[in-house]
Amino acid sequence: MSTSGTSPDARAVLVFHPEGNPDNNPTLHAWLVGVTSMGFEVTVIAQVREHQAHNGSYRLRTYGRWYSKLIRTLVDQTGSAWLARLVTRIRFYTLLARKASHLVGIDRYGLIQAWSFLSGPSQRLGFLSFEIDFAEEIGRTAKQAERRASRDVSWWVSQDSLRAQMLCRENGLDMAKGVTTAVASSGRAASSAARLRDDLGIPKNVKVVMSMGSLAAWTMLPEILNSVELWPADWVLLVHERYAKTEESLASLTPNRVLAPGRIYLSAHRAASPDDLAYVLSGVDLGLAFYAEQPGHPLLGKNLRYMGRSSGKISTFVRHGIPVVSNLGAPVSQDLDEFAAGLTCASPDLLPEVLTRMNPQDYRDGAYAYFDQVLDFAQTKETLLRLLESDDSPAG
Repeated sequence: MSTSGTSPDARAVLVFHPEGNPDNNPTLHAWLVGVTSMGFEVTVIAQVREHQAHNGSYRLRTYGRWYSKLIRTLVDQTGSAWLARLVTRIRFYTLLARKASHLVGIDRYGLIQAWSFLSGPSQRLGFLSFEIDFAEEIGRTAKQAERRASRDVSWWVSQDSLRAQMLCRENGLDMAKGVTTAVASSGRAASSAARLRDDLGIPKNVKVVMSMGSLAAWTMLPEILNSVELWPADWVLLVHERYAKTEESLASLTPNRVLAPGRIYLSAHRAASPDDLAYVLSGVDLGLAFYAEQPGHPLLGKNLRYMGRSSGKISTFVRHGIPVVSNLGAPVSQDLDEFAAGLTCASPDLLPEVLTRMNPQDYRDGAYAYFDQVLDFAQTKETLLRLLESDDSPAG
């Protein structure tokens, strides 16, 4: 396909994803699979990462730390979208000739990068928001460039009605141009005859609780570990870090901790995408999703407070029919209660009591129902993919 001339390439999509792990985000992974299956030629531009997965359906173009640091410094300290635009266009000048019709930014820096390629009304700017940067936490100057780019957004995506309202208020977005879809994969997950729990030697007569994803203080993992020795004897904990760095992450988070033998097991398995977790999750009885707000932190303050349906670990658990115990408020607490998909628990300190009275099998059907009826990406897939085929807004 020719890249010459000034007319936009109607089948070309440029996606800017600074975090650099598109195939570890359930929604983004499912969206990329859907877009490429429609015949679009997708190029994902991302910072190079040690843990970078790539499913091969799209082109991956990476950049190094110097550009990443420069663009973040310009955005955060000057607030100038135009300086960021100039630097981005110089850095990726070879992509300008392609003049893709569809420019998609992931979160704040990705949106500003994608906006930098916008040069005419025949191009459409999309915004996939998974994290909300609040001006009162990052500073008004740091928010200015994102707000400027948001003025030209053709469509945007958030996870639920409350997060959508917060995003519109922070960015000045038009609510009518938005679509809400939970952070989730498409379709129920298949089970696996081969199971991590068996390969780790976990006895068949005990129930397995899983803590997975990021292993950090804000996930309340230290409090979870502290509670394990008080759990009923027929429950054990399995910890899985998403980039197969479980031991390393635990050593950094809780140095000198001695893990209770026979009660805590560690995963060293690396899954290429959310669709490859059957081996890890088959045989798991209960999933944990605890979050501790870190006031004032750019992404761990109000972004966690209003997390709602943006928890990938919750959607991944229930996709596998695994009920959840979480401390999140509405809408998740209401969802868990309505579907009998798990329990709300204010603190990991209460887990011994919860596990004493909980039979996870009573919640398995509810977990599947919660995924099927509320979270499944398949429910909004066609709406999201049509955004690349139409000039209309989502509400049009």
